[in-house]
Amino acid sequence: MEIEIKNFHKNDVTSMMRIWNEAVLDGETLPQQNVLTEKDALTFFNSQTSTCIAIDKSTGVVVGLYILHPNGIGHCSHIANASYVVWSVMRHKGIGRKLVKHSLKETKRKGFRLLQFNAVVSTNIAAQKLYESMNFKRLGVLPGGYKNDSGEYIDTILYYHDLSDL
Repeated sequence: MEIEIKNFHKNDVTSMMRIWNEAVLDGETLPQQNVLTEKDALTFFNSQTSTCIAIDKSTGVVVGLYILHPNGIGHCSHIANASYVVWSVMRHKGIGRKLVKHSLKETKRKGFRLLQFNAVVSTNIAAQKLYESMNFKRLGVLPGGYKNDSGEYIDTILYYHDLSDL
């Protein structure tokens, strides 16, 4: 399978919304609790510094996406934050790695110096392995930083990547 990563277009929003909402409803990784409507999805994805999609080139199907935006304001506006979502039936095929790799270049291209993840849920072992294999540095653990849909408080891990080495 050949994956292409590119900026999204309005006609991609229905597929993007399906993938995003699947992760929201799963309640295990994203901080959002409410699903997006098609109208809200277009506004949400347009409001990001960058929103890019992963497409299976053989089928044209959107199989994943990422959003990129500032992590802070003012004196901290040089630090970005990103979220990644891969369609559940397409996981464990290297799509997440391709999205992260693309986002690192995009983050630097947009003028950010660092990419920081504030809340990688500690039960998301696949994400931790991926980030650590891509030279993200683990900053620490926030005890109980994520409350899942069952009401359980789960630790979150903070990571960052210095973009000066790209």
